[in-house]
Amino acid sequence: MTRELPKSIAEMQDIIDIESIVRSAYPGWIKLIIMILLAMFFCAALIWAIRKLWKRFGGPDSAVVMTIEQLALKDLAKLKKKQWPEQNKWPLYYFELDEILRRYIQLRFGFDLLDKTYEQIRSLLKSGAAAPEFLQLPSVTISELKVFWEGAQLIKFAKMPGTVADCEKDFMMVKIFVETTKQAKS
Repeated sequence: MTRELPKSIAEMQDIIDIESIVRSAYPGWIKLIIMILLAMFFCAALIWAIRKLWKRFGGPDSAVVMTIEQLALKDLAKLKKKQWPEQNKWPLYYFELDEILRRYIQLRFGFDLLDKTYEQIRSLLKSGAAAPEFLQLPSVTISELKVFWEGAQLIKFAKMPGTVADCEKDFMMVKIFVETTKQAKS
């Protein structure tokens, strides 16, 4: 069954060359179309990756300058979309709401609150060591903030359960505070 190897060139004449069979398996025009489609796919993937990186690291969208109030209201809208009160995630909700409020006060009034505990904030307010513009706010507003911070501390750290109504009330208080204390346009 096995054939012997040819011993001369004359015996090799009858062997069929496989090169012509393999080369003609796909016509040249099909290979050309496949290469063009692959090139188009890689170009599209490259353009998509460049656009995604452009938007993330300095594209036209990131050049938009937002005011402090717009930033706080945008963060509040994001918090609202998370629907944590409906999922009974009270500590997460109040951590983020408190952080939004503290960041806004820090940026708007220059009163650094992000790294301070509630007790430190309360003692700063009592001693009058807070930012002067912040201390000029109506006492009712500062009282509302104190009540909010006291309730937030209980929910965040004492794991006291909250209610959806309280969350909505506190959310609206923070939103109204941001809207009423925004800076006048220069």
